[in-house]
Amino acid sequence: MKLQNTHDVGIYCRLSRDDNNGNLESMSIGNQKQMLMDYVKEKGWNLRDSYIDDGYSGTNFDRPDFKRLLRDISSRKIDCVITKDLSRLGRNYAKVGYYTEEFFIEQGVRFIAVNDSFDTMRDEENEIAPFKNVLNEWYPRDISKKVRQVKKSSARQGKFMGSQAPYGYKKSPENKHVLIIDEPAADIMRQIFQEYTQHYIQENTLKTFVLNDIRIHAKLANAERKRIADQLVATLNHSHEKETRGLELQKREADNRLAVISSNIKSLYDDKCLGKLPESIFKILLSSYILEQTDLEDKLQTIQQQLNNRECSELEIERWLQLIGQYMEIKDLDRPTVMELIESITISEASKATGKRTQEITIQYRFIGNLLANTKEDIA
Repeated sequence: MKLQNTHDVGIYCRLSRDDNNGNLESMSIGNQKQMLMDYVKEKGWNLRDSYIDDGYSGTNFDRPDFKRLLRDISSRKIDCVITKDLSRLGRNYAKVGYYTEEFFIEQGVRFIAVNDSFDTMRDEENEIAPFKNVLNEWYPRDISKKVRQVKKSSARQGKFMGSQAPYGYKKSPENKHVLIIDEPAADIMRQIFQEYTQHYIQENTLKTFVLNDIRIHAKLANAERKRIADQLVATLNHSHEKETRGLELQKREADNRLAVISSNIKSLYDDKCLGKLPESIFKILLSSYILEQTDLEDKLQTIQQQLNNRECSELEIERWLQLIGQYMEIKDLDRPTVMELIESITISEASKATGKRTQEITIQYRFIGNLLANTKEDIA
């Protein structure tokens, strides 16, 4: 591509919350646009259009004005794209590399990142660009991780971290991390609570129901163990299939990324040993890859644990049947028994459709949930 005396220029500006690094004013859309307009005027080129994506992350290239920029390139409206720096184009190493090293060149478009001294017409000035792209990709991941750590730490201290207070409360004017009662809304919540007292049930009634339900499950476990075991294995495995497929997909993606990182780390060492990569840049890139590698290994461990928990073996079913089978003659309900057997109890709103107060009670047992609801009716 030969140098031209003039260009039809499109200037591109982008800003997101990820870019707030303590120098937000200099990064603002207004300042970006003015700087680029001054640059185009100084060069004596033609400013054809401005493309602005305010509030869009650099890791995502599905941005409205960026796509409009690409359409205008295809229609030959512009032959030069200028940004403040490479990170304004994006913070994805592979995608930015594609546009700067392939797309713009193939389209006959000159790309300039002013503050990074990057110019597709001057190859000798672009050697450091790949390293800047890697750092630009690493930056939002690092910021995101730090934000999550701060939020977790604040939550452990009892601070409210939501953007909006729950209905019935409001943020304290003195401290946004403290909730106080919002009286007008609280009155409405009190009315709602009163209406929900229809879910009330006497303790003795509930205890009798739960004891009887446990006895029925115990009777099933002892009287029809083979049939119940087969039914539970088939039902649980079927319900876990979709979740398991999703976890296995995440596992494959993480494994593939780890393989890429290992290859990249090897290439870094090779380039360093050959003198192609400065020591300072090597340390920064290596640190970034090791950080991502550690995160992925932790993620893989969590995924594997979830997959292991979803494996429904006949042995586990047999253990549960043996456990529940011990309670055929249960006489009293205590906390340890409830904690050992039951996940949750749901009590529906009371109804008087037949003139008699009735309520539906659903017991979710640990490990099997409510899978024997229909089967137990046959033996009750």
